[in-house]
Amino acid sequence: MHRAKDITALAEEWLKYGQSTTRLSNKPEDKVYDIFENPTQSDYRDLGKTIRFTADASSKTVYAWQYDRAFHADTSRAVGITHKYNDPGLLLGAAEWSGGIWKFMDSDFLRSFGGRLTSDDRKYLQLLTSKDWTWVDKYILVTPYLNSVKKKLGL
Repeated sequence: MHRAKDITALAEEWLKYGQSTTRLSNKPEDKVYDIFENPTQSDYRDLGKTIRFTADASSKTVYAWQYDRAFHADTSRAVGITHKYNDPGLLLGAAEWSGGIWKFMDSDFLRSFGGRLTSDDRKYLQLLTSKDWTWVDKYILVTPYLNSVKKKLGL
């Protein structure tokens, strides 16, 4: 697990505590939020019913945190993801707890492709949706959502 400052109080430098906790500051008054790496079901207990997540295909790592605590860019910076936001190896979204599992429910980024697609948009989306994301389903069920995006956009 990583520990990061709330988006309202980002700092410049990270300090590491133990193997799995990262904080932006060692001051006790700083607000922090937990970022779980390849979370287990027990890790999700305190996260509420909706989370944000980033799945990184290059490292086969899923990062999950409370939905209202931070944006994807803040958390990516916190955990050291240096890929560009539109890297087809990153899957960014939100998930909700439903029927005993976490389900991919939305992605502002993917939703932004709702209208006509340029050839670059189509190429990017084909790369993203053709990747094997089934490894993420162990943590968050993503394949049904991605299949619906492919169908909706005619990919």
